[in-house]
Amino acid sequence: PGRVESLSVILDLKGLSMGQLPLNALLELRRVMSQLYVGVVFRFYICNMPLMLRAVSGIVQAAMTERQRQKIFFIRRAEELHSEFALHQLEKEYGGTQEVTQYF
Repeated sequence: PGRVESLSVILDLKGLSMGQLPLNALLELRRVMSQLYVGVVFRFYICNMPLMLRAVSGIVQAAMTERQRQKIFFIRRAEELHSEFALHQLEKEYGGTQEVTQYF
């Protein structure tokens, strides 16, 4: 009570090639989060990007607004998440203590 709640979204692209990226689903996620939940998402953390996507992420960032750049973090190492989350909130694969969630 009395607190504003927000979401942090970790998008893990581990094991995906450029051709396997679900671009339509990602664009829809961005649309929904930016229109319907505009004040709810604190940040997006994008992890394990394919090498080619990492190469073009600078171009993508240049086209973003300042507000968008503040909300999207491109994570190169899982340890970078440790300063953003309590370790009990992170799954073990990101260096946290939480078991990997299989079912929601």
